[in-house]
Amino acid sequence: MQTPGKSMQPAASVDLEALLSDLDSRLQDALRHVGTAGLERLLTVSLPLPALASCKPPSPCPGSMYWANAGRGLYRFGMGRALTLEASGKKRFLSLDTAFSELRGRWVHADPERCGAQALAFLGLSFEPEETGPGFATATVQVPALLLEGAKTDWRVSLSGLLGPTIEPETLHADWLERAGSFFSWLLVGGTESPPVPQGLRRIETTPSDGEWLERVERALAAIGKGRLQKVVLSRRLRVRGRRRLRARPLMDWLEARYPECAQFAYSGEDYTLVGASPERLVTLVGSRVTSDALASTTARGSDGQGDDYLAASLLASPKARKEHELVVQDIVAALKPLCKALEVPREPGLLKLPNLQHLWSPIRGELRSGVTILQLIGRLHPTPAVGGVPRERALSWLAEEGECRGWYTGALGWLADDGSGEVSVVLRCAVLRGRTAELYAGAGIVADSDPRMELAETELKFRTMLDALTRA
Repeated sequence: MQTPGKSMQPAASVDLEALLSDLDSRLQDALRHVGTAGLERLLTVSLPLPALASCKPPSPCPGSMYWANAGRGLYRFGMGRALTLEASGKKRFLSLDTAFSELRGRWVHADPERCGAQALAFLGLSFEPEETGPGFATATVQVPALLLEGAKTDWRVSLSGLLGPTIEPETLHADWLERAGSFFSWLLVGGTESPPVPQGLRRIETTPSDGEWLERVERALAAIGKGRLQKVVLSRRLRVRGRRRLRARPLMDWLEARYPECAQFAYSGEDYTLVGASPERLVTLVGSRVTSDALASTTARGSDGQGDDYLAASLLASPKARKEHELVVQDIVAALKPLCKALEVPREPGLLKLPNLQHLWSPIRGELRSGVTILQLIGRLHPTPAVGGVPRERALSWLAEEGECRGWYTGALGWLADDGSGEVSVVLRCAVLRGRTAELYAGAGIVADSDPRMELAETELKFRTMLDALTRA
């Protein structure tokens, strides 16, 4: 795989006809052993693709889903829908958990060559259980019809589809081969883009405006002063326009190169692409081991080592920052404790240092009790006080009264596997691209001794991540 940030030329050395012929033969072999007896099943067949060793993920396109962690060399790109689950309302996690558990019971994963790929679905959800933006579901689990998965330089393809008494393996095989032919033809010939040319951006609108934001912070402080809230997180939206169409792939390359320790994601509809790099893990589940990040309180990076150390020490010593962070830790511990046999909670927060920001960070780990699912964990954790507030329900009610509309910003995006594992991140440091325009999002946590103008400056600091990236798009 080429270094993130470099443009990949069309892979002329790959013989498309030979690649598809080889894939055809191996799919037939895999399907011979599946059979058709029984109820309808979801079948996933995974195969290695050594011919694509020099490739990198393609550009997002309508209907594509992408999740990566460049620091771990892990890339997942999905297209098409083999199966979609959706839910909304306050019971959306319960509904999705029931449906996904049923799906796992009839999900067959064939990995005949033991390439190590996972049969998985992508998960996306909005901040609020009812409110969302155009094209975005309030909560969705989508199994891609075709998944291209890369780890280091090894690429694998997973093809998924429904199989049952009325759907023969031959029908599925023909559909898969046609889909793979279209995809790999596009990938090898037109699925990459020319190198980015830096462009300027013009700010169109910030919602709420600076003045409205300061007034909203004052109202939040009044609610905190009356004892209604301990903390509430406010958000802002910034619309910008470029001189030409803003492209997702150069933006993703830049984020992967500059923020490799984050989860990078892209979710595309017909006329938009949500792109971002989130430093905050909502939950990771591997076997019975669960991990969640308490990430709250932010400052800038210094221009040199001495300045950076000073800012870090000031953040660690700040009573306001420590209080804001401790509220998040307490909430995550309270959510996980009933589901865990044991919890590991750091006594003191550490620092998560990114190129332009540093945060107080406490990774919380636990050993789950038997039978707990990842969607149950998500339902208990979302939204954490890092993006919502404390007490949770009062904070959410107050935000609704204020008319906060976030869509998937501060919602969550990630993947769930057929074996019950998964990794889901809070949707932060993101932008929604539509042609020449982009909508950026940023937020700040308000506690008793917050300074409204400093919180305003924090949102501008957080906007900077995507503004810098968009000039390369």
